[in-house]
Amino acid sequence: MKKSITAAVVLLAAVCLIFTAGCTAEQTAKTGDTVSVYYTLTLSDGTVHDSNLNRSAMEFVIGGGTTIKGFSNAVIGMKVGETKTVVIPPEDAYGEISYDTTTEQNLTNIENYLGRKAVAGDTFDMIHNNNGAYTAVTGEILSINETAKTAVVAVYPRLAGETLTFKITLNSITPAK
Repeated sequence: MKKSITAAVVLLAAVCLIFTAGCTAEQTAKTGDTVSVYYTLTLSDGTVHDSNLNRSAMEFVIGGGTTIKGFSNAVIGMKVGETKTVVIPPEDAYGEISYDTTTEQNLTNIENYLGRKAVAGDTFDMIHNNNGAYTAVTGEILSINETAKTAVVAVYPRLAGETLTFKITLNSITPAK
């Protein structure tokens, strides 16, 4: 009888361990998980560029390509409720400023937007149409043709070349299936 009771207690303890395994450990975010986060983005000069603290949490799949690489990687290993600050260099954010993508623009339109005569090196905000996908970008005048009234403008992401500081709070984790 004593052996039966001891065996039953051991069996019950084993069942309890099996059912509670993983329940006591806090879940951490992994590649492929869907997470929601609150964040504040500060630029290198100290200005707050963006924050969703007074809006809905941002939801994304870690490693899914919908956020910059450095931001997605920063969330890996975080636990729900955890807050951390990360500094993301340009190569893990929007890249360095590149002059690879250019467009020819009407010089009069640029000067009307600037409110003055345009010169090479001027930068301004613009909307770039990349095969039907419209993106807010920075335009930088590379050269001006006064005769044709056109300017060759390089377009690149607004935050290209910037080191970004994010304060991130992990709000939720939905494990990958």
